[in-house]
Amino acid sequence: MSQYTPPEKLLNKNLFLLWQGQFISLLGSQAFNIAMMFWVKQTTGSATLMGLLMMSASLPAVILSPLGGVFADRYSRKKIMIISDTLDGLAIISLAIFMYWAPNAPWLIGYLFFVAILLGCSGAFFRPAINAALPDIVPKAQLPAANALAASTVQIAQLCGNVIGGILFRVLGAPLMFLIDGLSYLFSACTELFIQLPEPKKQEKTDNHWFKQFVTESREGLQYLTDKQGMKEFFVLAGLVNFLITPCIILLPFYVEDFLQATTDWYGFIIAAYGAGALVGYALAGIFKVTATRRIVPMTLAFTMMALLICTAGFTTDKVTALGIMTLIGICNGYVNVNILTILQASTEENLRGRVFGLLGTLTGSVMPLAMGLSGIVFDLVGRNISLIFVASGSLLLITAITISLRKNYRAFIAYDLTTSTQEVTTKT
Repeated sequence: MSQYTPPEKLLNKNLFLLWQGQFISLLGSQAFNIAMMFWVKQTTGSATLMGLLMMSASLPAVILSPLGGVFADRYSRKKIMIISDTLDGLAIISLAIFMYWAPNAPWLIGYLFFVAILLGCSGAFFRPAINAALPDIVPKAQLPAANALAASTVQIAQLCGNVIGGILFRVLGAPLMFLIDGLSYLFSACTELFIQLPEPKKQEKTDNHWFKQFVTESREGLQYLTDKQGMKEFFVLAGLVNFLITPCIILLPFYVEDFLQATTDWYGFIIAAYGAGALVGYALAGIFKVTATRRIVPMTLAFTMMALLICTAGFTTDKVTALGIMTLIGICNGYVNVNILTILQASTEENLRGRVFGLLGTLTGSVMPLAMGLSGIVFDLVGRNISLIFVASGSLLLITAITISLRKNYRAFIAYDLTTSTQEVTTKT
């Protein structure tokens, strides 16, 4: 086992190994999702089955993220990442083999569900581990740049995967695509073998049953969240932002075809514009340094602009103008996301980081399905008035962001100094 050495610069071996492995596996994962959807469509023709498959893949993250957070604090984060990628790779490769040898087997669709659920479960452990590990891979003062790089990697991989996924499915077919994806996960696991991370602090032995111990440690993470100055408001804001933005994303096809009177091609253009804007936002957050005491200004400004732009989109019928608005929304959202992730990583104690990110994953993951379900219902109830939905979502986001930004504890939390050690502040409102 290699000895852990604290990082001295941003661009180091550990970050490079993590970055290249993640980019390749993310690219393969996006291609896997596209191949999975097209295969189900061509094999069964059932939209219901496709929806159930996507739901099955996403629900484990909502349910298991708290457990994944406990594991990330209790066990080696490096081993969690390696085991997760290895299991994912082997599962997808086995799926490719079964599809090649028994393409018409009636049990194949059931095995596809099994693999999708397995990937969702491993992701619930992988994501808290990698988010908790990043502050140990780069100097704390370089966390914004590291998070910007990580977020950009995800965005670029998704964009590239969307572009080449459909082409590769048509040229290679599902079995070969799944095989390549599985190999990408195994490659990621191999690169993670050489990453240096500190070993977790040894936990005190207890006579509690494992489930009782899990509940106890989860409660500790929740207690830390509620006691830490401003973190509670931070989580509430993150959940509400996801809840209020989701209707605009879900109803985007109606916005493009019925409101903008545009062809379906413009749906892809708008999604691409939003993604490109997010990349710019990541870069801005990583490049431009803002003093801790002044960070509240650009953060509040980004939330305010995002809310006003969503409202403006509800009145815009010009396609090109809508494209520009979505680009600006992506910039604001990208900037906010990198700062949120950085502050959480830097301000949370190392032995509690996994649990905090596990709780964040559950919170943000659970509100989105609720928002998705309500979006269609409310849209029909208001007579499919897309302008009203956009204006209402933007207005509520504006009120929420300004209200929480005025709270003293939240402002103190946003002003956390990235160059200092973890602060322990327990002041409550």
